[in-house]
Amino acid sequence: MKYCGGCSPRYDRVAAVEHIRRNLPNDAMLTAWDDAETDIILVVTGCETACADRSALKGRTVKVLTCEENVMQFIDDMHSGRL
Repeated sequence: MKYCGGCSPRYDRVAAVEHIRRNLPNDAMLTAWDDAETDIILVVTGCETACADRSALKGRTVKVLTCEENVMQFIDDMHSGRL
């Protein structure tokens, strides 16, 4: 998980990540984005500009969350096995 700088947040990113953490499938957990064993990196941005630097994430599976709807979709995708 990696956050943007938060210059223009449109929703509470910390609360959104806590919601994700509470609703993850039992076999999933949140770790730091630079953990070598991370399967999916969440880039949690405060708005749709999504300007967080992702250059260090090349070659990794990245999911960018820009709003509360993306958060809910991510949770649904995790539970359905789409991710």
